[in-house]
Amino acid sequence: MQAGRMQQIITLWEPKTTRTASGAESTVYTFFYECRAAVAYKSMDRVNENGDIFYSRGITFEIRTPFFDIDERVQVHWHCKKYRIISVEPRFDNQSVVIYTELINE
Repeated sequence: MQAGRMQQIITLWEPKTTRTASGAESTVYTFFYECRAAVAYKSMDRVNENGDIFYSRGITFEIRTPFFDIDERVQVHWHCKKYRIISVEPRFDNQSVVIYTELINE
């Protein structure tokens, strides 16, 4: 792995579930890690959702192997946009982790 490719800074946000006084559950994402990543665009689709045209974008982030586990519940924030993790692929040969994501439609 070439560490010089990791030029973009991403932040990882983990979900915290809280219960309100009325008993409803709400999920709040809290910041827990910031690192450098190599960013590659994977795919882009044009999707018609209920009459609205949405451009879904798939991006892969490659980071150094972290000291904690990353799962699909975590969100990635990069350039003021939020990405949902689809899958996490550890690569033991070069001590990195590839995170496959998709843009969250808000």
